[in-house]
Amino acid sequence: MILLSVASVILLGIAHFRTVVRRGPDSGSLHMTKLSRRGFMRFAAVAAGLPTIASAAWAQTYPSRPITLVVPYPAGGAIDVLARILAQSMTAALGQAVVIENVGGAGGTIAVGRVARAAPDGHSLILATGDQFVANPAIYPVQYDVERDFEPIALIASSPVLIVSRNGVPAKNLKELIAWMRSNNAKVSQAHNGIGGTMHLCGLDMQNRARAQWQIVPYRGAAPALQDMIAGQIDVICTLPGSGLGLVRGGKLKKRSARFRRPRSRNGGPSLRRRTSKASEFISCSAKRRLPQWHKIGKSRDLFH
Repeated sequence: MILLSVASVILLGIAHFRTVVRRGPDSGSLHMTKLSRRGFMRFAAVAAGLPTIASAAWAQTYPSRPITLVVPYPAGGAIDVLARILAQSMTAALGQAVVIENVGGAGGTIAVGRVARAAPDGHSLILATGDQFVANPAIYPVQYDVERDFEPIALIASSPVLIVSRNGVPAKNLKELIAWMRSNNAKVSQAHNGIGGTMHLCGLDMQNRARAQWQIVPYRGAAPALQDMIAGQIDVICTLPGSGLGLVRGGKLKKRSARFRRPRSRNGGPSLRRRTSKASEFISCSAKRRLPQWHKIGKSRDLFH
């Protein structure tokens, strides 16, 4: 029942998030996984029937206490916002509170390690990115094994990377930005949220294109880095649109490059495809492995593709 209940509720949470992305003021900043409308409706229909099936199959009730959803970044960033949207739907469906726990630092390895040490009872989940599950294990001597210790529940969203600068940077586009960074490399500073992560690699790619090096400053997450950028202490950052796009629209920062498709406007205008950087990020929800029968849904290609 643990398996079926968690999966079904998260599917309903994804449905709610899909609506928010389409209708919210920052629509387009995060993209759902490739799933057709018909496939998604089948997905939702299966999810709606899972709790009933689970009740017959498992005598144990789930959840028996509040669920902790760990976010490996400080509050205020795109992953944190997404986690809170999912938590609202999950709380309403499960009848138990879903508590967000922000555990930043060390590129997310502290947060992942905490969930890896949790009991495999479905009450500790993590909303993580490729930085935590791909880059970190390849770089750091972590005290956990991603494949052995975790079971994926769902791929929640995918997102492009937004290149943002402070307003005082004298550049009108990405080409001019890189040229300015090359000519001022001794003074330029660029923020990232963890060595080896997507945002860090984006910065290194910019250095490679510019054939120059500048200071790359680590932060615990995008939210504090963006605040320092608004204050003029940082020049550039590669971040998720969910973190930086609102500040760009509010006139506090400048967007230099992004890749996303805007939905049609309310007056029926066409969708637009922005100039692209090659970096992108995925966001997934996972739990401590060895839950009862977890693999039957967690690895079901029919459900998640």
